[in-house]
Amino acid sequence: MNAKSRENGGKATTISFNTSQGDTNYRIDSRDSNELDVSPWAGIVVNAQNQLKIENLTIRYTRNDFYRPAESYFGKVNGIYVVDSSNIAIAQVEVTGANRAGIYFDSLRTLQKNPDSAKGSSYKASLINNEISENDPALPIGNNNSVRQSYLHHNRVAGVMIGFQRNFTAENNDLEANGDSRDGGTGYGAATVAGSYNFGVRYARNHTKNNYRKGLDAHDGNDIVIEHNTLEGDYQTSIEVYNRQFTMDRVAIRHNTIIQNPANRIRQDDGNNGNPRPSVKWYANYQLYQTIAIQTNEKLRNLHSKRDGVYEISDNTIKNFTAYENSERESIQDEAILFRNHEPEINYTLTIDGNTIEGAFAGKSIIAARNDTMWNEYRFNPAKKAYELAQTHIGKGSGNIRITHNQIAIDKMQGEAPISVSEAKADGALRGSVLIAGNTFTIKETEAVRDAFLLSGNAQSYNVLDNTFNLLGDIGRCDGKPIAEVQGMAANRQQPAAKIENNRINAADLSKRPRAGWLATAGVRLIESGNALLPEGNELDNCRGGKYIPTSPPNTKGSLKQALRAGMRAASGVGALAGAAAALENAFNSEKENQAGENTRVAANHHTPAASAAKPQAALPAPASEPQKRQPENERGALRQNPNAAAFMPAAQHRKQSGLMLDTAHRFYPLGMLKSYVDDVARAGGTFLHLRLSDEQNYALESVTLGQLARQAKQNANGSYTNPATGKPFYSAAQIQELAQYAKQKGVELVP
Repeated sequence: MNAKSRENGGKATTISFNTSQGDTNYRIDSRDSNELDVSPWAGIVVNAQNQLKIENLTIRYTRNDFYRPAESYFGKVNGIYVVDSSNIAIAQVEVTGANRAGIYFDSLRTLQKNPDSAKGSSYKASLINNEISENDPALPIGNNNSVRQSYLHHNRVAGVMIGFQRNFTAENNDLEANGDSRDGGTGYGAATVAGSYNFGVRYARNHTKNNYRKGLDAHDGNDIVIEHNTLEGDYQTSIEVYNRQFTMDRVAIRHNTIIQNPANRIRQDDGNNGNPRPSVKWYANYQLYQTIAIQTNEKLRNLHSKRDGVYEISDNTIKNFTAYENSERESIQDEAILFRNHEPEINYTLTIDGNTIEGAFAGKSIIAARNDTMWNEYRFNPAKKAYELAQTHIGKGSGNIRITHNQIAIDKMQGEAPISVSEAKADGALRGSVLIAGNTFTIKETEAVRDAFLLSGNAQSYNVLDNTFNLLGDIGRCDGKPIAEVQGMAANRQQPAAKIENNRINAADLSKRPRAGWLATAGVRLIESGNALLPEGNELDNCRGGKYIPTSPPNTKGSLKQALRAGMRAASGVGALAGAAAALENAFNSEKENQAGENTRVAANHHTPAASAAKPQAALPAPASEPQKRQPENERGALRQNPNAAAFMPAAQHRKQSGLMLDTAHRFYPLGMLKSYVDDVARAGGTFLHLRLSDEQNYALESVTLGQLARQAKQNANGSYTNPATGKPFYSAAQIQELAQYAKQKGVELVP
């Protein structure tokens, strides 16, 4: 193989080789099926071995045969080629320059005829046709192979490539600059091979950087775990997992940190990548960027999947997310987190929880779950000697989708909506459920179809609860456009239930706040309550020619009353606080009506209290149409003095006891949100915050007696704790002490 090796200063062994593959092309010679023996062109070949270590090596391919225009997968040269072997541990190895992969794990035995096949099929075909199971000892597969602490860089297709493996691990590797800047068709840090079966693949604690296609990828495989990796500057996609020929029903992508470099773009591809009829804008094929994606059954096959699917994208941090703002690509592919399901039959649960996303621009959606459940049946046409589409079978549609506790901050939004859930095809029956809860979205400028969320499909229920949307641009007060939408599919035989409750939509100011028709629905049974459009204000729309005209002159006499009402509506997520709102309002009616400017007047810069990350800072004008009513003297009464309220009213002014009750046992509020409610009560001149912490549904306090201890519980992204036995949230003793001290500083008593 024309290779040479030498000892490098008593440390690593360096192998340099320049094997020629001539004019041959892997894609053509393998019939584009990744089925080819590439042993003759490898730097090191490991064939049919067990229990072997390869350590402390540097391998360089030196022949000038790295790039051929418009031929992404021509290369046959791998640094290390491991075939039909198990328990191979590769560590502290550097591989660079290979025109295929730095390290490639493969099986050739799987292509041999299975003697037990009634059809005379290969082992791989037998698995596809259910003639052999994945656990059959006869199935050719590499077991327990691994790559650790290695530096795999500047290889044409991938740093490490994996096929036909069980319990494979890639850990603590640096995977950098694989691929070529002229061609977006290749360039993976790590990837499983399309058309290979893999059962148990784990990528952990790797660092990918500037790979030209994807950082971490799985084309085919199951039981995929991608965790605790750092991905930096990968050009098109940071993490993507999908399947083509074999079932994929278990994927977990969690605790990864992804840092996009918006300057890393492939704006013009170099050719058609083997496609004889490229699209009109083929040069723009790779004008895309998405951060995390899972796609099931990409090729719309009947994979005979049986087990319920479980898919998780949780606790990831995404920085600098910036999609293409003027992409020429025919199909925009620009989500920060995307789940796309094509499995026609299986039930599934998707959890997108606790992720943090910040960036400059989103071109389609920020978080999206898109179902298109179907499979295509092909039949062989002897006359044409080819398979043709015979029938499309429609699937069952939605699964159980949970989008919860995510924190998103994006400068500009276009496309569909920040959260998008959709179903393209379903059989008409309702299935699954959609929950969107506890998320916070802050978007400075939005030009999306729907500025908050867009949901459609055949789920049995759509629940949108306790979310905060800080929409700081002009979100259409005068254009009449809804900012959120929920609709059932036309094919549904029943209407789904839609519950939209206790959400907060904060506009930059009153002129940009949406009107009452902010929510559009169709084909659903709607329950809508407790939602707050902030800042609060009752003046007329003042829309002229599609533009907002401010009221002039402003009437500020009712500003305190508005602030009180807005604050209590913001707190109305617990559902029965009208009495508390009235108590606050009555306590200060006399103060509001003091026309002589007595020293009891609350300052005019009181703003709308809202439990959100972006609280409006400007004073609110009073409703233009609301008359000012003077309260009778005998209703003012003597108010109990609260010396802690000196910051709001002179000590000589007495007031009634007034405050707010939150049912935290029934509906849990994170510590930060409780503090914001303390702020609201204090600003409105209230004296207490009453927390209802226990009922038949939950005991929301740390308890030694119940064995509910913070040190044994999962701490969520919002700081709360979850009891692993009950799945219920609770506050630690330290959090309650912190809240009590915070409330005391604000002159508010915490009442259990």
